Amino acid sequence: MTRPDQTRPDYSCAQNSSKRKILITTLYSESGYGCVLQRCALNFILEAEGFEVHHLICNTLASYRLKDLVRYILGLVGVKRYSTELLGHELSRRKAIRNFQNKYTGKKIFIPVKSIMNSDKTAWSDYDFAVTGSDQVWCEAAVAPEVKLSFYYLEFIEREKRIAYAPSFGFTEFNPELYEVHKKGLLGFNRLSCREKRGCELIKEATGIEAEHVLDPTLLLNSEQWRKCSRKPECNLPEHYALSYMLGVVPPEQKQLIKQFAGNLPVFDVFDEKCIPCNIAGPAEFIYLVDHADFVLTNSFHGTALALNFKKNFLVFDRRYAPFNRMESLLSRLNIFERIYKPGMLFNLGEINYDEVYSILSAWRESSMKYLRECLKISE
Repeated sequence: MTRPDQTRPDYSCAQNSSKRKILITTLYSESGYGCVLQRCALNFILEAEGFEVHHLICNTLASYRLKDLVRYILGLVGVKRYSTELLGHELSRRKAIRNFQNKYTGKKIFIPVKSIMNSDKTAWSDYDFAVTGSDQVWCEAAVAPEVKLSFYYLEFIEREKRIAYAPSFGFTEFNPELYEVHKKGLLGFNRLSCREKRGCELIKEATGIEAEHVLDPTLLLNSEQWRKCSRKPECNLPEHYALSYMLGVVPPEQKQLIKQFAGNLPVFDVFDEKCIPCNIAGPAEFIYLVDHADFVLTNSFHGTALALNFKKNFLVFDRRYAPFNRMESLLSRLNIFERIYKPGMLFNLGEINYDEVYSILSAWRESSMKYLRECLKISE
């Protein structure tokens, strides 16, 4: 049996009716790299275990934030600022992300979430399992949170087919108004796992069940597997550079710190609008950029995960208005908590001892895959 620590020449999903079928229900995006990379990684892992993988996706357009939708409409009606963005890097980036997902993930099934939850469980009888995760699938959505939580708790399919692999809550305490919804959903699984240590604690508090602390799917793949998905971006990259991958609004003080920590290395910013070809780069180009950087500065969980995959020297910044415990949980477990920026840090960080990191990471990969295979009823 092919294992996910082995490379394969073709990542495309072979639609073979003799294979067991499995559904992935996780967040869908055409604007962010991390969401896409974790989906593709889980897809690859499940294919490597012999499954035909389908992706059940609820409400594509409705899932975009209202702000994104307004900007899109303003661009369509010709407002110059947004029209330029729509026809330029933003539209191209979304196209590149969509193409990447079409190449590296299986069949996608787009259905409104209410239709899924109102369907009879027999509608999904062709599937042997459904897996929820990774990413913040158990976060409390602003619109219809009860319905969406029920979907990501897989309540539309039989209990024995439900698998939770590396889901995340996206918060550190339950909302009392939704506590019973979470508890009911969690108790619908025979076994549970979570991507963050705090998430495992929340599960124990709500259900009494000991959840497995497992790796995000992006960290289950090795560097050679990720390189099979990479492509050099169409721009003039310096031979040596520091890569800045900062999500959201970056405070001026963090921008200054990035330059200081980069030292003599030129800083290459993934979102620098002055470099249009790279600004529209898709996940394949992003993987290449991380792989060839001398130093990675980021506030992204999946940016950090790729840096770890490629054994890069890196520094993590706190991201305002976004959960940070997932980053702390990962780096604490790997004994490199000092890679999180703290005021007063020396600018010369030195190299990471990846022999020690990979000693922990390899064992964690093994235990995570053991949990997943047991859920999938695969014998070693």
